[in-house]
Amino acid sequence: MLCLQDQNLVLVVDDDPGMLKGIQRLLRQHAYEAIPFSSAQAFKTHIDFEKAVCVILAGCIAFLEKPFSAQSLIEPLKKATAGRS
Repeated sequence: MLCLQDQNLVLVVDDDPGMLKGIQRLLRQHAYEAIPFSSAQAFKTHIDFEKAVCVILAGCIAFLEKPFSAQSLIEPLKKATAGRS
């Protein structure tokens, strides 16, 4: 059985400590529990993703909702990798 806390769990990833604290405070005011991560590495160690209702990430290039086209997936990937070569 899920408790209210499980239904309102939000995972937040940001490398700015002030931003993490601000988002946590805002979410708490609206009855959400935030689990903060200061890096992608820290986020990768989390194991309970199924309980989260949302993940907030810094630096997002695209947000895709299912169903999505192949083009809507590939274009942001190309954009993200363009500066890496």
